Amino acid sequence: MTKPLIPLALGIVLLGGCATMDAFNSLQKTVQEQGITIARAFTLTNKAHVYLTWFRPNGKIKEISRYRGSSFEVTFTPASGVSFVEDLSEPPVLTGMNYSYDLKFDDDSKVTRSISPIDAISETAQLLKPDNDPLGQSKLSTRKPTFEWQRLNPSLDSKKALAYMITVAELDPGSFSDPNNIKFTPTTANVKYSALIDPAKHSSGSAVSIEMGAKSDIPLATELLDAMKGDAAVLQTKDGDKTVPLEANKFYAWTVTPIVYTTDQTAFALGNMQTPRFFQVQ
Repeated sequence: MTKPLIPLALGIVLLGGCATMDAFNSLQKTVQEQGITIARAFTLTNKAHVYLTWFRPNGKIKEISRYRGSSFEVTFTPASGVSFVEDLSEPPVLTGMNYSYDLKFDDDSKVTRSISPIDAISETAQLLKPDNDPLGQSKLSTRKPTFEWQRLNPSLDSKKALAYMITVAELDPGSFSDPNNIKFTPTTANVKYSALIDPAKHSSGSAVSIEMGAKSDIPLATELLDAMKGDAAVLQTKDGDKTVPLEANKFYAWTVTPIVYTTDQTAFALGNMQTPRFFQVQ
């Protein structure tokens, strides 16, 4: 995993009036003096990752100290000139724990940020359509198929929400001579489409249904996919206008992975990928 979550967009709406201008000037002064510092947590394959991102007009990062609850754990020094870092220090960060980070700068100022990595859910989503076809005997007549899966109902508290990552990948047709040898892994998949889907926007009864090419629509989707990508081809960002129709006479696999995220958009957890289904386009 090589890239952090870097959501640094800051939107400011000027409505006019002295009060609004005073608020803007105060915000501008705060950014100039203290910069912007953001913490994000991401859980993948049951391992928690914490990323820190900062923008500092004046002063450079000197060191970062991590606390678990009120107990000091470790201090580490980011490389010179960087503006983001993944906490790779020992002991490793854990899900379900509350952490705080003191970022100390060379002008002796300090910024503190808190973060709590969360656990993924154990359930996998049941895939419904297109039907499974490991021998490629049936063919879809459309190059932009609709995918449907059973909506999950995990027990989540009010501060968490559920989303799904759908992935469609092209397969080597030679695999179909022996379905037991079909390979679909994060490092081998030739991804044609991947998106992070909010089920509330695509539900029909107990199922979630989307057409291939639907754009990611959960908060921070672009940053999340970018952070997950690393060397795993299955996590490439290929949604919306980055998607091209599937090709005739080729074989494909599709699957869905549940994602839990906090409603304040600070922590995300990728669950277990469902066993893929296979289809052919005519």
